[in-house]
Amino acid sequence: TGQVNPKANISKDEQGYQIAMAAPGLSRSDFNIEITDNILTISSENGTKNENSLRREYSYDKFSRSWELPEVAKIDSVTADYEAGILKVNIPIEDVIINKTKKIEVN
Repeated sequence: TGQVNPKANISKDEQGYQIAMAAPGLSRSDFNIEITDNILTISSENGTKNENSLRREYSYDKFSRSWELPEVAKIDSVTADYEAGILKVNIPIEDVIINKTKKIEVN
């Protein structure tokens, strides 16, 4: 069998982005989460294979998923939790106020 990537739901609210990834059967220590050059990568290489399986419809022994983060992401404040087979990554964003009016003084 080939590598299977877990499914992920991505949502956004006023505080930032949330990634919820379904990865049952893993433990917290199986995940590797890194941000490099504004790319968030979630991977795992837990290596616990059940060789006695007659049929395997899912296997998350090894996977890697990546997403490009927006410029407003607060990279230093990203958090992750794993519970009931769901990895949740919270990516807060900066408060960006767009001022559409600017008065320019002539010198």
